[in-house]
Amino acid sequence: ILQRRTSSSVSFYRNWNQYKNGFGIPTGDHWIGNDKIYKLTNQKTYQLLIEKTNREGARYHTRYSSFRISNEIDKYRLSLSGYNGNA
Repeated sequence: ILQRRTSSSVSFYRNWNQYKNGFGIPTGDHWIGNDKIYKLTNQKTYQLLIEKTNREGARYHTRYSSFRISNEIDKYRLSLSGYNGNA
């Protein structure tokens, strides 16, 4: 899980270094960190699944068949392809 955000207990209003290194706790609301995502997604091809539930309980999902981000020098540029979903 790259990000979990289920409440306002952890602020996501953060600076560059906090997004680079990650914040929060893995069992709660968190961001794993751009450096970790870069290292993971540049080893092989990964899919990205985004799941959302609104306040009324409706669930939405988006899946990309290819997902990666570039390194910090390239400002963690996002690369996605192969969209499928209802969000």
